[in-house]
Amino acid sequence: MMAVSLRAQSGAFSLDRAFRCNSLRSRGGNPVSRNSQWAQFCQQAGTHGPIIRKEICQLSHHVIRGSSRYKGPRRTTAIGGEAGGLCSKISSNAVRLSRPKPNESSRGGTLSLSLKRGVQKCPPVRNVGVCKSSLRTEHAEGISAGEEPAPEVGDVEEPGAVEEESKERSLFLAAGVVGLATVGAKILGLGRESTLAAAFGVGPVMNAYSYASILPTFLISMLGGINGPFHSAITAALARRSPPAGRALVEKVSTLVLLTFTLVSLVIFLNAPALVDLAAPGLMTSAEGAMTSAIAVAQLRVMAPCALLAALLGVGFGSLNSAGVYALPSLSPALSSGSIIAAVLFHCWRNGGTAGLGPHNAMAGGIAVASGFLAGATLQWAVQAATQLRLGLGTLRLQWANPLTDPGLREVLAVMVPGAVASGMLQIATYTDLHFASFLPGAAAALGYANLLVQAPLGILSSALLVPILPLFAKSSAREHWPELRRRIRQGVILAAAVTLPLTAIMAPLSTSVVRVLLQRKAFDTAATALVAPLVVGYQLGAIAYLIRDVLVRVFYALGDGATPFYTSIAAILANVVLDWLAVRKFDLGAQGLILATLSVNAASGVILLAVLSRRVNDLRTEEWVRPLLTMVGAAVVAAYATALSHAAALRFLMFLAPLVTPPTLMSKATWFAEFSACGCASIFSLATFVAVLVWTRLPEADAISVRLRKKLGLQL
Repeated sequence: MMAVSLRAQSGAFSLDRAFRCNSLRSRGGNPVSRNSQWAQFCQQAGTHGPIIRKEICQLSHHVIRGSSRYKGPRRTTAIGGEAGGLCSKISSNAVRLSRPKPNESSRGGTLSLSLKRGVQKCPPVRNVGVCKSSLRTEHAEGISAGEEPAPEVGDVEEPGAVEEESKERSLFLAAGVVGLATVGAKILGLGRESTLAAAFGVGPVMNAYSYASILPTFLISMLGGINGPFHSAITAALARRSPPAGRALVEKVSTLVLLTFTLVSLVIFLNAPALVDLAAPGLMTSAEGAMTSAIAVAQLRVMAPCALLAALLGVGFGSLNSAGVYALPSLSPALSSGSIIAAVLFHCWRNGGTAGLGPHNAMAGGIAVASGFLAGATLQWAVQAATQLRLGLGTLRLQWANPLTDPGLREVLAVMVPGAVASGMLQIATYTDLHFASFLPGAAAALGYANLLVQAPLGILSSALLVPILPLFAKSSAREHWPELRRRIRQGVILAAAVTLPLTAIMAPLSTSVVRVLLQRKAFDTAATALVAPLVVGYQLGAIAYLIRDVLVRVFYALGDGATPFYTSIAAILANVVLDWLAVRKFDLGAQGLILATLSVNAASGVILLAVLSRRVNDLRTEEWVRPLLTMVGAAVVAAYATALSHAAALRFLMFLAPLVTPPTLMSKATWFAEFSACGCASIFSLATFVAVLVWTRLPEADAISVRLRKKLGLQL
């Protein structure tokens, strides 16, 4: 990866990548600009020479001088790029491009950029050093009158240290952006589930939706999601390409995906009854089950186009992430949640509030939910496509290429196809769970609610972890960078444990209270709470195995190996079928047995992937992971006890106060608020206990996080 030196009197700046310069950092590593237009300008200048559209370069002076983080002098000279002698002048308002005069033409075909306020001609450049280890510039003699010569090269900071610090800061900044965006999406997702629970409970509509949404939800979240194989394959491929080549590759992949998944959508529409019967044979054993099956078929046909939309979303989000755009892909699911909420509310309004939500109107309610799902997916794609067009990250133009002969397509498909099939194998596991759940009344909807309550907080934190770290895996995938890759893998696994274990310490003791606070109202009664709460505990206990397995799968994708996760998934699905049969048909463990089977399969898959990966990269030294992992498990156990005790104490105190300060007519709301507040207090106390135990044990990872937080807050160490 090459860098270009930007010299100023008080420091040095470096652009991350030649013609992929989407961040500009000062001597201390602080970002000065992350304007995507700057990246487009660099890329366009290096590719098209004089054919540079003026509008691409409409950068205000905020980009360089106007940023509050840039404290250097106004007179700054910037050089770099290979654009055939073009010259750029940045005024206080905009960028202007012009050809230099013949006697000022830069030698060696370099692009000279002048960032000097009010200077009307560019300084000629004799030589530009674009070496990662030695950034230097040599200006020709006779720079424009009144200009000061460039400073000596000796004060340029060694780029290695700055680059490493910048990478770390970039990781945490990107994680923060993704986390904040995902928080908004997940909160709206909880609102969606709360709306659905109040409207339909665990009755036929939600049971039908659980079966009908298997394929569409899988395609949207796995293929079209920011952690899916399409996203992973595109991100890894674009990390190794220049923007023009990456843009062409995105258009080729989009064309292939459009043709393939249009056919997939048609197949789903035509075979909806067979797909529902395959997933839920137990529905046909009762009259209510037959109605549920009919609703599921209608819903699946409405949502069939989501197959095409999901694939396009995955490709587009991969290209956006590779360009440093993290917020939009993380916020995008909120559009789907909002659409479903709007559709359900409209259905309620048409039927006079909740009066039309009984079994007699179940079909209309089911179609309303499915229509909201489809509208949300369509809206996600429209917003994503508009953003890609605006940033120049691919167009809607169809560009056909033979996937058997085109090197770029072959590289992407080598990861994408096995990854998609591997994810499909996991979806077959979901099909298997619901197959056996169809013999258990209300189990399908209950499993869906429980999974949502666990995945909502886990998804926020896992997205913040996986999205920024995937490009780092890809950049460290070459053999000479394997020491760095091993360090990143350890970092990913430890972070996965640090994310899931505190959540387990909170959710396991508070499962009943959480379900009661978030879901129990109207159609969702106390019986539904009793059915869902134990499933929340089961899903949460398996969260650590699920997330660590996901981290390891991303490493294989970054290494260009989709086959290992694929074969591991095949073995896992076979094991899941056997375990589900034993849990439900042999030992009568109910829905909890299905979760136990899934937990066991995820744990075994993670162990297998870890063993293969350790041999692949010449020993991960997993014995060094034992102490931090066991320490965090112990901290989680202590925190779980703290959660239970603090929740009981807080709830008892608040329920004692409630009758004293609340009118009798508002006691139901006061009771809800007391339980909500008790859960919040217990969660805070649990997290504090978890962190305190880690600090007390002097875990190195905890010390490192503490040092980083103190630096961020500007505290004296």
